[in-house]
Formats: sequence, structure tokens, C-alpha cells
Amino acid sequence: MISHTLEETKIGIALATEVKANVDTVRLGCLLHDIGKVVDEEEGSHVELGVKLLKKYNIPQAIIDTVAQHHEDEPFSSAESVLVYVSDAISGA
Repeated sequence: MISHTLEETKIGIALATEVKANVDTVRLGCLLHDIGKVVDEEEGSHVELGVKLLKKYNIPQAIIDTVAQHHEDEPFSSAESVLVYVSDAISGA
């Protein structure tokens, strides 16, 4: 999981830089997109658990949105969400 996350983050930073998106939001979205996978005491998808965890710690909404939308479970709300999704797909290929 760590190598996937680091690869995805590298891809995300490059894409965000290229299209002049918010690099910090994409970087954090990529780093945190699978954070729900480390929470195993609760039921729900890793996306739902990740969003819940990030909200608990008052992470900015733009970053929460990238985590919530990285599997197309809900519509993209920003270019940064699209970039996290695309970076995840490229890294997972």
C-alpha cells in the first residue's frame, strides 16, 4: 500500500503542476486517499471510513472531497478530485 500511495502521489503532483491545479490539495489527497484501509474496527468501505476519520481531525473539505471521490462513488467536485482519481487509476494499472 505504501508504494502505491507514494507512486500515486508522485503522479498526482506532476499532473497538478502541469494543469496548474492546487498541488497541495492533490498531494494530500493522494497521500490520504486510502487512509480508511488502516481502520479495521468499524464497518464500511475504506472511502467512508477515510472520510469519517478526516472529518474527525478537521481536515479541510477540499482534501476530504478528494478522498470521498477517488472511486467515483460520488460526482467530482473539483479538478483536484479528478486528478487524485486519475493518479490512483494510473498507479493501480
